[in-house]
Amino acid sequence: MRTSSLSLAVAETGFERPDGFDLTAHWQDYLTAYDARRLRLQVSVRIAPALLAALPDRLDAALVRAVEASAGPPDGDGWVTATVPLESVDLAVPTLLSLGSDIEVLAPEELRCKIAETAAAVLDQYRPADTSGRAGAGDLSSSPADTVASSARAARTPKP
Repeated sequence: MRTSSLSLAVAETGFERPDGFDLTAHWQDYLTAYDARRLRLQVSVRIAPALLAALPDRLDAALVRAVEASAGPPDGDGWVTATVPLESVDLAVPTLLSLGSDIEVLAPEELRCKIAETAAAVLDQYRPADTSGRAGAGDLSSSPADTVASSARAARTPKP
């Protein structure tokens, strides 16, 4: 009941838009400022041509605009280097992993390590089990994913 009386009071008093107020421009300015506050981690990436074409379907519009604005010329394999603004390392990991192997994080190093650690954990979880029911350490030793997993484990191991 209280909400409906409040709604009636607002409706009864009315609202007048200030002269010269452009709602579309105001909303765009607000969204731009919001994205600037929210997307503070600058991530340098390499993007495969297939993913570049699919980015509007895979990332939100602010990230696509940032890629378009910062993308360099394609290299010999058609990959482009760009800067993607993201919220934080922890929130960037699932976003970037969802793009698969068509994207490579170049920097920051903390994000590269976190992605490698996460990929290693996923690989370990899905590694075929040996006869004891435990994951076999050498089952995928020739795969590129195992190399990533080994590198991530080495990065986590404290140096003497």
